[in-house]
Amino acid sequence: MLFFKNKQFKAVVGHLEKGEHKEAAALMLKWQSAYVAIFQQQFPEHKQTLRHADFDEFWQTRREGLRLSTSPSFRFQRQPSLNDADFVTGYIYYLMALKNKDSNRYEEYLALAINHGSLHAVQTVIHSLIMANNKQSDYATNLSNQLLPLDKFAERYGTPGYLLLANGYLHVAISTVDKPEAAAQNSAAFSYVWKNLQLAHLAEEDSTAAIHNTYFGKGLEASNSFKIGSVNKMLEQCRQLAGDAFPLAMQNYVKNQAVREYQAPEDDAYGQTISEYNG
Repeated sequence: MLFFKNKQFKAVVGHLEKGEHKEAAALMLKWQSAYVAIFQQQFPEHKQTLRHADFDEFWQTRREGLRLSTSPSFRFQRQPSLNDADFVTGYIYYLMALKNKDSNRYEEYLALAINHGSLHAVQTVIHSLIMANNKQSDYATNLSNQLLPLDKFAERYGTPGYLLLANGYLHVAISTVDKPEAAAQNSAAFSYVWKNLQLAHLAEEDSTAAIHNTYFGKGLEASNSFKIGSVNKMLEQCRQLAGDAFPLAMQNYVKNQAVREYQAPEDDAYGQTISEYNG
């Protein structure tokens, strides 16, 4: 297998160096998914070439070829905000991470998945932070610090990205309830939950493909442990949980802030590497 990989990789490199994109794509279509990702890692100088328009059909075919063992009829859709090359590569690395969860390659593959824009990988990291640190005294502060750099990542994914942040901040908020010394932190956490839920609501029509891909066709019910399938119902749940910690005036202020932000997003780079939000 190693001989095959080296031989095939060299053949593709040869085609790419000669500008023979059609021939390179034809060879790569025969590869296992993992090889498509590993090739880009081993030959980063050709990564941008593989994102040339000549390879659009290749990446579309690879995306449509991705399967879920639990739902054979499911197909990933094209996301306007994330090209197929990065979506496919990120998802492959995410799967490779899951298959190597008990090895030292796990974090490496997660980092590579995130660097290619995989929201599934970011979800995995945030979930692990929530589960691993929820008994530590500085849990709320640590989790908040991990979530803050992810705004641009969330913006790129729209509704699923905003819901991921809302869920994370909800854990911060719940962990600081009934702690007088953390009243300000509790109120701030609920404001972030509210803001991201409002953004999720505003982005919903523009996030159809991202919602489909992130939750594997199961809709928003798969986005939260409460199985709530409506962002409006999530907002109502947040309002009830916050109580006096997040008064109506603040709710309206944060909602208006979200509307302004969604209508005029900053032109900035997205994404953070796993090392950046693991410290």
